[in-house]
Amino acid sequence: MGGLDGEVFVPGRLVLVKRGSCAGKWCVVLGIDRDGRVLVADGRSRSARRPKRKNPRHLQPSGVVIEEVARLLSQGSELDDGRLSFLIAAVIEGIPQV
Repeated sequence: MGGLDGEVFVPGRLVLVKRGSCAGKWCVVLGIDRDGRVLVADGRSRSARRPKRKNPRHLQPSGVVIEEVARLLSQGSELDDGRLSFLIAAVIEGIPQV
């Protein structure tokens, strides 16, 4: 993992998967494991309880950090997959987050 990865792939950051079976899907960064893989979830095909480990080179970070997700992760709270899915859709579709 390069030094920049830790700054770019912060918990709550919205990312687009560029490679693999999830290519084209939007996910949220939940963390980085000790091997430098980025842990991502979308709340639908990949739950927050079982995040997907992705190579950072296979992810395109957006300029958006979903603050609610970042806050819950920093508090050690559990993420609700339905809420996670809703928040991702809200950001992608540009509707206000409720």
